[in-house]
Amino acid sequence: MNFSFALIFAIVGVLILGTLGFNQEAFAADVTFVGGTGDWELGANWSGGSVPLVNDNAIIPTGSIVTINSPISIGNIGGVLIESGAELIIDGSSGSAQLNSDNIINNGIITTFGGPFSNTGIIRVNGGSLNNMGIINLNGGDVLFSGYILNNFGATLINSGIINIDSKAGINNNNIFVASLMINECDGIINNHGIFSNASTFINFGLFNNFGTYSGIPPVDRSDECTQPVETDIKPGSYPNAIQPMQMGVTAVVILSSSTFSAEIVDFSTITFGPDESTPVHKKPHLEDVNNDGLDDMVVHFKTKEIGIEQDTVELCLMAKTLDGTSIEGCDSIMVVPKV
Repeated sequence: MNFSFALIFAIVGVLILGTLGFNQEAFAADVTFVGGTGDWELGANWSGGSVPLVNDNAIIPTGSIVTINSPISIGNIGGVLIESGAELIIDGSSGSAQLNSDNIINNGIITTFGGPFSNTGIIRVNGGSLNNMGIINLNGGDVLFSGYILNNFGATLINSGIINIDSKAGINNNNIFVASLMINECDGIINNHGIFSNASTFINFGLFNNFGTYSGIPPVDRSDECTQPVETDIKPGSYPNAIQPMQMGVTAVVILSSSTFSAEIVDFSTITFGPDESTPVHKKPHLEDVNNDGLDDMVVHFKTKEIGIEQDTVELCLMAKTLDGTSIEGCDSIMVVPKV
Protein backbone atom coordinates (compact mmCIF):
# COMPACT_ATOMS: atom_id res chain seq x y z
CA MET A 1 0.00 0.00 0.00
CA ASN A 2 1.26 3.49 -0.87
CA PHE A 3 2.63 5.10 2.29
CA SER A 4 0.46 8.16 1.77
CA PHE A 5 -2.78 6.17 1.72
CA ALA A 6 -1.75 3.97 4.63
CA LEU A 7 -0.95 7.01 6.70
CA ILE A 8 -4.27 8.62 5.94
CA PHE A 9 -6.21 5.47 6.82
CA ALA A 10 -4.33 5.11 10.09
CA ILE A 11 -4.43 8.72 11.21
CA VAL A 12 -7.50 10.23 9.64
CA GLY A 13 -9.84 7.35 10.34
CA VAL A 14 -11.44 9.53 12.99
CA LEU A 15 -12.65 11.80 10.21
CA ILE A 16 -14.87 9.14 8.65
CA LEU A 17 -16.52 7.87 11.80
CA GLY A 18 -19.51 10.11 11.30
CA THR A 19 -21.35 11.96 8.60
CA LEU A 20 -19.01 14.02 6.45
CA GLY A 21 -16.08 13.14 8.64
CA PHE A 22 -17.45 14.07 12.03
CA ASN A 23 -18.04 11.77 14.97
CA GLN A 24 -21.63 12.65 15.85
CA GLU A 25 -21.38 11.37 19.42
CA ALA A 26 -18.50 13.70 20.16
CA PHE A 27 -20.36 16.91 19.35
CA ALA A 28 -23.19 18.66 21.14
CA ALA A 29 -25.01 19.64 17.94
CA ASP A 30 -24.74 20.22 14.20
CA VAL A 31 -25.13 23.95 13.56
CA THR A 32 -25.45 25.15 9.96
CA PHE A 33 -24.76 28.67 8.73
CA VAL A 34 -27.94 30.05 7.14
CA GLY A 35 -26.92 33.69 6.72
CA GLY A 36 -25.64 33.48 3.13
CA THR A 37 -22.93 36.14 3.31
CA GLY A 38 -22.51 37.31 6.88
CA ASP A 39 -20.72 37.26 10.22
CA TRP A 40 -19.97 34.15 12.29
CA GLU A 41 -20.71 35.90 15.58
CA LEU A 42 -24.31 36.85 14.70
CA GLY A 43 -26.62 34.21 16.17
CA ALA A 44 -29.39 34.82 13.62
CA ASN A 45 -27.00 33.58 10.91
CA TRP A 46 -27.03 30.05 12.33
CA SER A 47 -29.67 27.35 12.44
CA GLY A 48 -31.32 27.37 15.85
CA GLY A 49 -30.69 31.08 16.26
CA SER A 50 -27.38 30.89 18.13
CA VAL A 51 -23.71 30.61 17.24
CA PRO A 52 -21.95 27.21 17.56
CA LEU A 53 -21.17 26.47 21.20
CA VAL A 54 -18.55 24.31 22.90
CA ASN A 55 -18.00 21.04 20.99
CA ASP A 56 -20.61 21.92 18.35
CA ASN A 57 -20.09 20.95 14.74
CA ALA A 58 -20.19 24.08 12.55
CA ILE A 59 -21.22 23.50 8.92
CA ILE A 60 -20.67 26.20 6.29
CA PRO A 61 -22.71 25.13 3.24
CA THR A 62 -22.10 25.74 -0.45
CA GLY A 63 -22.66 29.36 -1.46
CA SER A 64 -21.96 30.79 2.00
CA ILE A 65 -19.30 33.37 2.83
CA VAL A 66 -18.70 33.53 6.57
CA THR A 67 -16.46 36.11 8.25
CA ILE A 68 -14.95 35.84 11.73
CA ASN A 69 -14.35 39.49 12.67
CA SER A 70 -11.67 40.62 15.08
CA PRO A 71 -11.19 41.04 17.91
CA ILE A 72 -12.52 37.61 18.78
CA SER A 73 -11.34 34.14 19.74
CA ILE A 74 -13.69 31.30 18.87
CA GLY A 75 -12.66 28.38 20.99
CA ASN A 76 -13.49 24.76 21.63
CA ILE A 77 -15.46 24.23 18.42
CA GLY A 78 -15.51 20.49 17.95
CA GLY A 79 -15.46 20.55 14.17
CA VAL A 80 -15.79 22.87 11.20
CA LEU A 81 -16.84 21.75 7.71
CA ILE A 82 -16.45 24.19 4.82
CA GLU A 83 -18.29 22.72 1.85
CA SER A 84 -17.26 23.12 -1.78
CA GLY A 85 -18.21 26.56 -3.02
CA ALA A 86 -18.18 28.05 0.49
CA GLU A 87 -15.64 30.40 2.06
CA LEU A 88 -14.54 31.10 5.63
CA ILE A 89 -12.74 34.42 6.20
CA ILE A 90 -10.80 34.95 9.45
CA ASP A 91 -10.27 38.70 9.56
CA GLY A 92 -7.63 39.88 12.02
CA SER A 93 -7.32 43.38 10.60
CA SER A 94 -8.73 45.03 13.75
CA GLY A 95 -7.37 42.69 16.40
CA SER A 96 -6.71 39.04 16.98
CA ALA A 97 -9.24 36.79 15.21
CA GLN A 98 -8.87 33.12 16.03
CA LEU A 99 -10.67 29.92 15.17
CA ASN A 100 -9.84 27.08 17.54
CA SER A 101 -11.09 23.64 16.57
CA ASP A 102 -10.24 19.98 16.96
CA ASN A 103 -11.14 19.08 13.39
CA ILE A 104 -11.43 21.26 10.31
CA ILE A 105 -12.40 19.89 6.89
CA ASN A 106 -12.03 22.39 4.07
CA ASN A 107 -13.56 21.64 0.69
CA GLY A 108 -13.91 25.31 -0.17
CA ILE A 109 -11.76 28.33 0.67
CA ILE A 110 -10.29 29.53 3.97
CA THR A 111 -8.74 33.00 3.97
CA THR A 112 -6.97 34.63 6.90
CA PHE A 113 -6.06 38.29 7.22
CA GLY A 114 -3.53 39.56 9.75
CA GLY A 115 -3.64 43.10 10.97
CA PRO A 116 -1.18 46.01 10.94
CA PHE A 117 0.28 45.52 14.42
CA SER A 118 0.28 42.34 16.48
CA ASN A 119 -3.11 41.34 15.17
CA THR A 120 -3.59 37.89 13.73
CA GLY A 121 -5.89 35.70 11.73
CA ILE A 122 -5.27 32.24 13.17
CA ILE A 123 -6.42 28.71 12.42
CA ARG A 124 -5.54 26.64 15.47
CA VAL A 125 -5.88 22.84 15.36
CA ASN A 126 -5.49 21.28 18.77
CA GLY A 127 -4.92 17.54 18.69
CA GLY A 128 -7.33 16.86 15.84
CA SER A 129 -7.09 17.26 12.07
CA LEU A 130 -7.18 19.90 9.38
CA ASN A 131 -7.99 18.16 6.11
CA ASN A 132 -7.69 20.65 3.24
CA MET A 133 -9.08 19.68 -0.15
CA GLY A 134 -9.75 23.25 -1.19
CA ILE A 135 -7.76 26.47 -0.92
CA ILE A 136 -6.27 28.13 2.16
CA ASN A 137 -4.92 31.66 1.71
CA LEU A 138 -2.82 32.92 4.62
CA ASN A 139 -2.45 36.72 4.46
CA GLY A 140 -0.28 38.28 7.13
CA GLY A 141 -0.93 42.00 6.86
CA ASP A 142 1.98 44.22 7.96
CA VAL A 143 3.62 42.05 10.60
CA LEU A 144 5.52 38.79 10.13
CA PHE A 145 3.69 35.66 11.17
CA SER A 146 0.34 37.34 11.68
CA GLY A 147 -1.89 35.20 9.50
CA TYR A 148 -1.13 31.55 10.09
CA ILE A 149 -1.96 27.96 10.93
CA LEU A 150 -0.98 26.50 14.28
CA ASN A 151 -0.86 22.70 14.21
CA ASN A 152 -0.61 21.75 17.90
CA PHE A 153 -0.72 18.92 20.41
CA GLY A 154 -0.41 15.96 18.08
CA ALA A 155 -2.69 17.43 15.44
CA THR A 156 -2.62 16.33 11.81
CA LEU A 157 -2.70 18.67 8.80
CA ILE A 158 -3.35 16.91 5.48
CA ASN A 159 -3.27 18.99 2.31
CA SER A 160 -4.52 17.73 -1.02
CA GLY A 161 -5.53 21.20 -2.18
CA ILE A 162 -3.62 24.47 -2.22
CA ILE A 163 -2.11 26.45 0.67
CA ASN A 164 -0.83 29.92 -0.23
CA ILE A 165 1.30 31.65 2.42
CA ASP A 166 2.14 35.28 1.76
CA SER A 167 5.30 37.10 2.86
CA LYS A 168 3.88 38.13 6.25
CA ALA A 169 2.18 34.84 7.16
CA GLY A 170 3.19 31.30 8.05
CA ILE A 171 2.63 27.76 9.30
CA ASN A 172 3.79 26.51 12.68
CA ASN A 173 3.84 22.69 12.91
CA ASN A 174 4.52 22.28 16.62
CA ASN A 175 5.89 19.48 18.74
CA ILE A 176 4.10 20.38 21.97
CA PHE A 177 3.82 17.38 24.30
CA VAL A 178 2.82 15.14 21.37
CA ALA A 179 4.41 15.27 17.92
CA SER A 180 2.22 16.86 15.25
CA LEU A 181 2.07 15.71 11.66
CA MET A 182 1.73 17.56 8.36
CA ILE A 183 1.25 15.73 5.06
CA ASN A 184 1.27 17.41 1.66
CA GLU A 185 -0.42 14.87 -0.62
CA CYS A 186 0.52 13.99 -4.19
CA ASP A 187 -1.99 16.49 -5.56
CA GLY A 188 -1.25 19.07 -2.86
CA ILE A 189 0.50 22.41 -3.45
CA ILE A 190 2.08 24.58 -0.77
CA ASN A 191 3.43 27.98 -1.85
CA ASN A 192 5.42 29.51 1.01
CA HIS A 193 6.41 33.15 0.68
CA GLY A 194 6.41 33.65 4.44
CA ILE A 195 7.58 31.64 7.45
CA PHE A 196 7.27 27.88 7.74
CA SER A 197 8.38 26.63 11.15
CA ASN A 198 8.52 22.85 11.56
CA ALA A 199 9.34 21.31 14.95
CA SER A 200 7.73 17.98 14.15
CA THR A 201 7.06 15.82 11.06
CA PHE A 202 6.35 17.23 7.60
CA ILE A 203 6.01 14.64 4.82
CA ASN A 204 5.86 16.01 1.29
CA PHE A 205 4.45 13.94 -1.56
CA GLY A 206 3.28 16.88 -3.66
CA LEU A 207 4.64 20.27 -4.66
CA PHE A 208 6.30 22.41 -1.99
CA ASN A 209 7.51 25.75 -3.32
CA ASN A 210 9.55 27.51 -0.65
CA PHE A 211 10.17 31.13 -1.62
CA GLY A 212 10.26 32.33 1.98
CA THR A 213 11.84 31.07 5.21
CA TYR A 214 11.80 27.43 6.28
CA SER A 215 13.18 26.54 9.70
CA GLY A 216 13.38 23.46 11.87
CA ILE A 217 13.23 19.81 10.84
CA PRO A 218 13.60 19.38 7.06
CA PRO A 219 10.61 17.94 5.22
CA VAL A 220 10.64 14.25 4.31
CA ASP A 221 10.52 14.34 0.52
CA ARG A 222 8.56 11.45 -0.98
CA SER A 223 7.44 13.24 -4.12
CA ASP A 224 9.09 10.57 -6.28
CA GLU A 225 6.39 8.13 -5.13
CA CYS A 226 3.62 10.12 -6.80
CA THR A 227 2.29 9.96 -10.33
CA GLN A 228 1.17 13.17 -12.00
CA PRO A 229 -1.97 12.76 -14.10
CA VAL A 230 -1.80 14.02 -17.69
CA GLU A 231 -4.35 14.03 -20.47
CA THR A 232 -3.93 11.53 -23.32
CA ASP A 233 -5.94 10.85 -26.47
CA ILE A 234 -5.97 7.40 -28.06
CA LYS A 235 -6.60 7.45 -31.82
CA PRO A 236 -6.96 11.24 -31.97
CA GLY A 237 -9.89 12.43 -34.02
CA SER A 238 -11.98 9.32 -33.46
CA TYR A 239 -14.61 8.31 -30.90
CA PRO A 240 -15.27 5.74 -29.68
CA ASN A 241 -11.66 4.59 -29.88
CA ALA A 242 -12.34 1.27 -31.61
CA ILE A 243 -9.41 -1.16 -31.65
CA GLN A 244 -9.11 -4.72 -32.96
CA PRO A 245 -6.44 -6.19 -30.62
CA MET A 246 -4.81 -8.54 -33.14
CA GLN A 247 -4.83 -6.22 -36.13
CA MET A 248 -1.63 -5.43 -37.93
CA GLY A 249 -0.33 -1.88 -37.74
CA VAL A 250 0.01 0.72 -35.02
CA THR A 251 -2.14 2.67 -32.59
CA ALA A 252 -1.52 6.38 -32.12
CA VAL A 253 -1.58 7.98 -28.66
CA VAL A 254 -1.20 11.70 -27.99
CA ILE A 255 0.18 13.19 -24.79
CA LEU A 256 -1.64 16.53 -24.63
CA SER A 257 -0.10 19.75 -23.38
CA SER A 258 -2.07 22.12 -21.19
CA SER A 259 -1.64 25.43 -19.39
CA THR A 260 0.08 23.54 -16.54
CA PHE A 261 1.90 20.78 -18.42
CA SER A 262 4.12 20.66 -21.52
CA ALA A 263 4.39 17.39 -23.42
CA GLU A 264 7.84 18.51 -24.55
CA ILE A 265 9.28 17.66 -21.11
CA VAL A 266 8.32 13.97 -21.37
CA ASP A 267 11.36 11.67 -21.48
CA PHE A 268 10.55 9.72 -24.66
CA SER A 269 12.78 6.80 -23.64
CA THR A 270 10.59 6.07 -20.57
CA ILE A 271 7.22 5.82 -22.34
CA THR A 272 5.23 2.57 -22.06
CA PHE A 273 1.63 1.86 -23.01
CA GLY A 274 -0.96 -0.70 -21.99
CA PRO A 275 -0.86 -3.81 -19.79
CA ASP A 276 2.11 -5.29 -21.67
CA GLU A 277 4.05 -2.00 -21.39
CA SER A 278 4.50 -1.64 -25.11
CA THR A 279 7.27 0.76 -26.16
CA PRO A 280 7.11 3.31 -29.01
CA VAL A 281 7.67 2.15 -32.58
CA HIS A 282 9.73 5.18 -33.50
CA LYS A 283 13.02 6.22 -31.94
CA LYS A 284 12.22 9.92 -31.64
CA PRO A 285 9.13 11.83 -30.49
CA HIS A 286 6.90 13.69 -32.90
CA LEU A 287 5.56 17.05 -31.73
CA GLU A 288 2.55 18.79 -33.22
CA ASP A 289 -0.49 20.75 -32.08
CA VAL A 290 -3.07 17.98 -32.39
CA ASN A 291 -6.05 19.73 -30.76
CA ASN A 292 -5.38 23.23 -32.13
CA ASP A 293 -4.92 24.93 -28.76
CA GLY A 294 -1.61 26.55 -29.69
CA LEU A 295 0.45 24.05 -27.67
CA ASP A 296 2.64 21.28 -29.06
CA ASP A 297 1.54 17.77 -28.10
CA MET A 298 3.58 14.56 -28.30
CA VAL A 299 2.36 11.88 -30.74
CA VAL A 300 3.51 8.32 -30.06
CA HIS A 301 2.78 5.11 -31.99
CA PHE A 302 2.68 1.54 -30.64
CA LYS A 303 2.33 -1.83 -32.37
CA THR A 304 -1.28 -2.76 -31.63
CA LYS A 305 -0.52 -6.46 -31.07
CA GLU A 306 2.03 -5.59 -28.38
CA ILE A 307 -0.24 -3.40 -26.23
CA GLY A 308 -1.88 -6.30 -24.36
CA ILE A 309 -5.54 -5.59 -25.11
CA GLU A 310 -8.10 -8.19 -23.96
CA GLN A 311 -11.73 -8.50 -25.05
CA ASP A 312 -12.91 -6.89 -21.79
CA THR A 313 -10.43 -3.99 -21.85
CA VAL A 314 -12.21 -0.63 -21.63
CA GLU A 315 -9.29 1.68 -20.81
CA LEU A 316 -5.61 1.93 -21.66
CA CYS A 317 -2.98 3.95 -19.81
CA LEU A 318 0.33 5.48 -20.85
CA MET A 319 3.13 5.71 -18.30
CA ALA A 320 6.31 7.79 -18.52
CA LYS A 321 8.65 10.11 -16.68
CA THR A 322 9.43 13.74 -17.32
CA LEU A 323 12.98 14.94 -17.86
CA ASP A 324 13.21 15.81 -14.16
CA GLY A 325 12.11 12.29 -13.11
CA THR A 326 8.46 12.98 -12.25
CA SER A 327 6.20 9.99 -13.02
CA ILE A 328 3.18 10.73 -15.23
CA GLU A 329 0.15 8.70 -16.27
CA GLY A 330 -2.59 9.34 -18.78
CA CYS A 331 -5.56 7.08 -19.57
CA ASP A 332 -8.26 7.02 -22.22
CA SER A 333 -11.19 4.76 -23.01
CA ILE A 334 -11.30 2.24 -25.86
CA MET A 335 -13.87 -0.05 -27.48
CA VAL A 336 -12.60 -3.51 -28.39
CA VAL A 337 -13.72 -4.73 -31.79
CA PRO A 338 -14.04 -8.54 -31.98
CA LYS A 339 -12.01 -10.36 -34.58
CA VAL A 340 -14.11 -11.43 -37.56
